[in-house]
Amino acid sequence: MKYKYKLSVVIPVYNVEKYLDETLKSVINQTINFKKNIQVILINDGSKDNSEKICLKYQRKYPENIEYYFKENAGVSAARNEGMKHIKGKYVNFLDSDDKFDLNAYEKAYNTLENNPDIDLVAFRLKYFEASKEYHWLDYKFDADRTIDIMLEPQNILLHINSSIIRTEALEGLKFDERLKISEDTKLLYEIIFKKQKYGIISSSKYNYRKRKDETSAIQNSRQNKEWYTKTFKYCHDFLIETSKNKFGKVIKYVQHFLMYDIKWRIQSVISGVINEEEKKTYVNKIKEYLENIDYDVILFQQNMNSYYKMLALKIKSGENIEELLEYKNDGAYIENILFSTYEQIVNNIEISYIRKNILTIEGNIFLNNYDFYYKINGRDRKKIETYV
Repeated sequence: MKYKYKLSVVIPVYNVEKYLDETLKSVINQTINFKKNIQVILINDGSKDNSEKICLKYQRKYPENIEYYFKENAGVSAARNEGMKHIKGKYVNFLDSDDKFDLNAYEKAYNTLENNPDIDLVAFRLKYFEASKEYHWLDYKFDADRTIDIMLEPQNILLHINSSIIRTEALEGLKFDERLKISEDTKLLYEIIFKKQKYGIISSSKYNYRKRKDETSAIQNSRQNKEWYTKTFKYCHDFLIETSKNKFGKVIKYVQHFLMYDIKWRIQSVISGVINEEEKKTYVNKIKEYLENIDYDVILFQQNMNSYYKMLALKIKSGENIEELLEYKNDGAYIENILFSTYEQIVNNIEISYIRKNILTIEGNIFLNNYDFYYKINGRDRKKIETYV
């Protein structure tokens, strides 16, 4: 198929007058040569602010490169699906309207995809800016510009479509699930990745995700959205489990790692009041169902998850006395020869401490059996601690 542009950029626009200029300039100033190689598709999803004026200003300035469409508000998935109808580029990026790429990103992505026909997408490092300057929790996989085989490196999961550049032909027959407002991009990404079981990563450039100071960005509010507890499970998680079983005959580790990464945050946070008691029961039962599909090693792999919550996940999964599976070695506690936690991590899992009537009370979770614990005051008087379960 002959394409008019090297790259199409679909940008859903909704009440982003404060950020849209910066985002569009980050596309226009790309090193790949904007006027010659890039098509921008702006989909105004019923904005009520001055976003339309900004869109039209840029469309008039670059009429050969920028297309503008207005539609009634229906959400980001519907806006992206509308944008997909107008793609004229060999590769496509679904850029959020308040974010930006490093200026060499599109050129790097184009060259990588041209030279690697065995992959259908490349992903960039994701770094926050404005309210945070941290890299995303999943940044550990970005150790070089390379290809990831999901069967060999199932822990290297991908979540965000906005930080990815996709081969347009790989989208044939696919679209964003308009029933989803959360994880709609993950669902589509996995449908693409399942085809070749590989994707590229570019570590030498990055996607800059705006974590807004006013805390209105999507990533900052997902847990207050009722759909995070309901529709996300039904239309994303369940879909990926069934698709994996149908295609591979099992829930592959790559899907397990995605499920566990998501569940990790869920079991570490308080359930929001946006769902009622019956919905809470359904929600908790779904977490148990997912954990039953996740192997021990996937649970134990999780980073940024302390030993208490790993133990909780293991107990929910199996209902067993997990403490009996622990084997203690010189450097820590193991389950099935996989490190569960170092001694330092276990002993330091203290949640509450206070002094009342000259008694220091320390409460926490320690999973060491048949061990005595001692304390010192000012480096003197080693004394045994009386413990109560």
